[in-house]
Amino acid sequence: MSSSSVEPESIDLNDSAAANNEFQQWQLPDVTQTTNVDANLFGRYSSSEQETEHDEYIAPPTLADIEHLQKEAEAEAREQGFEQGKNEGLEKGRLDGLAQGHEEGFEQGKQQGLEQGLADSADLLTKLEKIVTQIEQPLSVIDTQVEACLLALSTNLAKAIVGSEIKTHPEHILSVLRQGVEALPVKKQEVVIRLHPDDANLVEQAYSAAQLERNQWIIESDPSLQAGDCFVSSQRSNVDMRLASRSEAVLAALLEQQHQLEKQLQTALSDEIEKASKLQSQDQGLLESNDEQSSSEPS
Repeated sequence: MSSSSVEPESIDLNDSAAANNEFQQWQLPDVTQTTNVDANLFGRYSSSEQETEHDEYIAPPTLADIEHLQKEAEAEAREQGFEQGKNEGLEKGRLDGLAQGHEEGFEQGKQQGLEQGLADSADLLTKLEKIVTQIEQPLSVIDTQVEACLLALSTNLAKAIVGSEIKTHPEHILSVLRQGVEALPVKKQEVVIRLHPDDANLVEQAYSAAQLERNQWIIESDPSLQAGDCFVSSQRSNVDMRLASRSEAVLAALLEQQHQLEKQLQTALSDEIEKASKLQSQDQGLLESNDEQSSSEPS
């Protein structure tokens, strides 16, 4: 440190120019504050005024902002509508699907039940027809047998009645004799009439020898003939008036019917035997099929 001291430079206060350059006048600041009557003791304002002072300025929305907000609202509404429509559509589709599935299932089950019922009915009907056939065929055979027996009985009964009538009323032989003679193609000729001895005596008693000669009738007794028989012959013709021949002529239709019934009876018996054999074969086949199915099913 130097021993020599630096003396301050002296300034002349009277020199105003120098003073202005070197010094400026300084004013004390105003520290007084205007007291707000709305302030409290501590100089604080109410909250409403503080908020008002601190509120920021909000500018009105522009056209672009409005369009943007409108688009956002439309998009949001569209999305909400889409979701709502989608949910409603799914729900409606589910309900419609349930209804359609229920209806289709009902119809399908109904159709299957109907088909199964028809099949079961057809099986039962087939079995019933077999049973009816098995019952009807023997009855048909029995009916044919009964009819044939009745027809044979009627024929024999008619013959017995005729024979009894001839025996009871032997004068019927006179009518038979006249019918036989009239059946000859030539009436005026000699005729030989062969009769049972009893009938020959009856004719000789009924006609005198003169009448027999005038009629050119020659009465002959033939023990081989039955009572009621009459056999008329001439030189060119013969007339068989035997009782059996006359009965066969009268009962020819009945005898033919009896013959047809006998043939039908034989045919019915043959058919019955054949059907019984077929039914037995079918039943045997069903039993074998059921046995095969039972053996193939897992236990």
